[in-house]
Amino acid sequence: MKNCSLILGCIILFWSCGKENKKDDLSNTYKVKVNSEIAISDTFFLKQVIGSNLKTIDSLIVLDKKEFAFEGKLKEAGFFSLQSKNAELYSFFALDNEPITVYFAKNELLYVKSYSGSSLNGFLQKIDGLNARFQTLTDSLNKLYILYSNTNPSAGTVLMSDYQNESKKFNFNIKELIKSNPKNIVSVYATEFLDKEKEISFLDSLAADFKSQNPTSDYILSFITNTEKMSSNAVGSKARDFSLNTPDGNKISLSDYKGKYTLIDFWASWCGPCRKENPALVKVFQKYKNKNFDILGVSLDDDLMKWKNAITADKLDWKHVSDLKGWDNEVALMYGVESIPQSFLIDKEGKIIAKSIRSEELDTILEKLLK
Repeated sequence: MKNCSLILGCIILFWSCGKENKKDDLSNTYKVKVNSEIAISDTFFLKQVIGSNLKTIDSLIVLDKKEFAFEGKLKEAGFFSLQSKNAELYSFFALDNEPITVYFAKNELLYVKSYSGSSLNGFLQKIDGLNARFQTLTDSLNKLYILYSNTNPSAGTVLMSDYQNESKKFNFNIKELIKSNPKNIVSVYATEFLDKEKEISFLDSLAADFKSQNPTSDYILSFITNTEKMSSNAVGSKARDFSLNTPDGNKISLSDYKGKYTLIDFWASWCGPCRKENPALVKVFQKYKNKNFDILGVSLDDDLMKWKNAITADKLDWKHVSDLKGWDNEVALMYGVESIPQSFLIDKEGKIIAKSIRSEELDTILEKLLK
């Protein structure tokens, strides 16, 4: 089950490694060797990472061994995870036709200490290294910001500026690594760390490059589809019309709101952050509802009564629609919604002028627009 925030801990797509295919079948084989500092007994599974799902490719029963290996054929390069039956084990690595070794530490049973082999994983480690350093730095800045924001506002402002500068540097460094490895599967993984809202043109260009390298890959076509969806829902683009039913079964369309500034609010009764945000959103609605502003709530619920009860409990005095398909809500899929709460602010002509905004920011925008 998906939580309110759909966090992608792994890449959704796969990419061929860009090497020429050899006639020899050995070019399509893989080998994952495991080297443990202590003898272990367990059942291990090699799983392919497919979005938020894991598909078992192979399994192996290990009895009191320090070394064992998975071997097989690989259609194309991808991301994989090694897991065990009896102990918690997290691993994430790229795999192609180059053999790799996974090392287990002695002091923590089934703790992945490191990887070796495969140029793909060398690049993966660079990306993860950049991200780890950025997270450490920003965590430190965040702690200082919390410490000083109330007692020393000027220091808080400086810290916020430092955070924004570090974010820009991190985004730039990730892009440079991607540019230097345009045919590498890990470049697709690396895009998950970019500020995608600000990098749509870059992602469009990258999708075109990927397609030219492997136009028949289902994974690449999926990446292209997602990128196109993001582009079509970017700020400045025309909001796509849709029609869904209210809790009472009446159909409402986005086009019914033409001529008004409209917030499309994606939420659900089961989403804690959404419910927490609702009181502030109610205040904004009450402030501007008579000034040519409205809200259309799109629920990712799958239970009619829970949806209706949440609308009443939170006093959400605007129209609501849903198809009661949960995360498979057709409008959420159309707008590329991967986490909630999510919102799109539409102007009087139906153009997206802001997205992913909370109530405080919405209030500021509307105050300027609806003077």
